Amino acid sequence: MRLELVGAEKDDSYWPEEEYQLLLKWCPVLVWAYALLMQEEPTTIAATRQDATDRIREQEAELD
Repeated sequence: MRLELVGAEKDDSYWPEEEYQLLLKWCPVLVWAYALLMQEEPTTIAATRQDATDRIREQEAELD
């Protein structure tokens, strides 16, 4: 059984097969890399804040 849309033509010009296969291959890797970067950034910001807080406490202790 074969289904076809009446009056519709197949348009391969938008997504050639080679680029489509590359997209399918690399999209999960790019999503994983983005998620990894987003996971690291808040940790780095929190560590920087903690370092700054520690320095402020040390300076306050020196003044006392």
